[in-house]
Amino acid sequence: MHTPSQFSLLLPKKQRTRIYLFAATVFLAIASTVITVRAQTSVIAIITDPTVPETTITDTSAVVRWQTNVESTSLVDFGTTAGLGQEYRKIEPMEQSEVIEINHSMYLSPLKENTTYYYKVRSVASNGARVESSVSTFTTKSNACTEDTWTCGKWSLCADPGTQTRVCKLTNDCPTANTPKPPESQSCTPVCIKDEWSCSDWAPACSDDNHTQIRSCQIVFDCPNAKTPSPPTNQLCPPCAKDEWSCSDWAPACSDDNHTQIRSCQIVFDCPYTKNISPPTSQLCPPCAKDEWSCSDWQPECGDGNPAQYRTCRVEFDCPFTKNISPPTKQSCPPRGDQIGGGQKEVRVPDRPFVKDAPSPTPPNGAPDKEPRTPDTLITDNPECLTNNVAPQRCLVWLEAKHGNTTCANAGITTKEGCKKFLLEKNNGVF
Repeated sequence: MHTPSQFSLLLPKKQRTRIYLFAATVFLAIASTVITVRAQTSVIAIITDPTVPETTITDTSAVVRWQTNVESTSLVDFGTTAGLGQEYRKIEPMEQSEVIEINHSMYLSPLKENTTYYYKVRSVASNGARVESSVSTFTTKSNACTEDTWTCGKWSLCADPGTQTRVCKLTNDCPTANTPKPPESQSCTPVCIKDEWSCSDWAPACSDDNHTQIRSCQIVFDCPNAKTPSPPTNQLCPPCAKDEWSCSDWAPACSDDNHTQIRSCQIVFDCPYTKNISPPTSQLCPPCAKDEWSCSDWQPECGDGNPAQYRTCRVEFDCPFTKNISPPTKQSCPPRGDQIGGGQKEVRVPDRPFVKDAPSPTPPNGAPDKEPRTPDTLITDNPECLTNNVAPQRCLVWLEAKHGNTTCANAGITTKEGCKKFLLEKNNGVF
């Protein structure tokens, strides 16, 4: 098998010459066609007239658009008169070279509001061919507002009975307009957001023996857009504010020899919302209103010139709720009932010692007080007797009755009426 080149070598010389001439003719024809096409496309033309769309015009800017048949630069001459005066070119920012395109768009800014501008466009192809349009005009808008501006939030979910709402705020109050506020509510078709359940009453009733209740629940409307869990079917009895305890009786019984009681306590219901604080398991015997004292007998016996008696006292039970006041450890011997006129001696009653476990004062060498109280002793300047209008001759007895009733106590009299009768008899009806 022969290739074309091998086949041509087999032809006679004249035939080979003819073939070469034919090939050269075909090549020249093709080259001429390409040159003709290129020559034709080197002619630049505006195939879409320049326009300024109304939607691109504002009070300070506008956009000019046009289209050419070949890629070329974009240039706009414009001005407020037919003489134009300003020129804008589209430049590639990174390369600082003019943009080459077919669909041209030029943004003109800043412009004056409410002003008519004259403009024309020009384009230059890469081969230097140029084209330009005729002069046209456009007018910028006025910046005077024509309506208020409201900004509204999103509509809420549709709720029963088929209404949804939103909030609208005035963001630009145009002084020359009174634009109505947009609607803030509208009708809608509710969309369920939860299932609906029906439950029986809680049972059984709460009591000291029952602290839990139960109930049954069933779904009555199954919303396809939600999966609402069932309500609770058991609960602790409300309210549960404290634990419940069971305690034994206090023991042993209170007596003069026993002043403390104890008991045992155990929890019978543990409330989960409170701390488990046990009731008290020990206490002082109630009531505790006074201390208990033990005193010796009064010494020495009255008479034979002894004006006073003494004793010792000590506390047997210290009640924490009272003051520890010692019983009197000194008392005057009761005066005789006869009255002695003239030459009465004025003395003051000495203070009583009220100190717990106070030792009994002992007369020195058994000698009587320096100022012994005798039946003829008158007390004329005691403030208490003077305030209560007590006669001087019965002031001492009145003071003894008021500050301990020692006279009645020594006589074995414990009632108030008995003591009064005793003192009246002892003082010849004076009290």
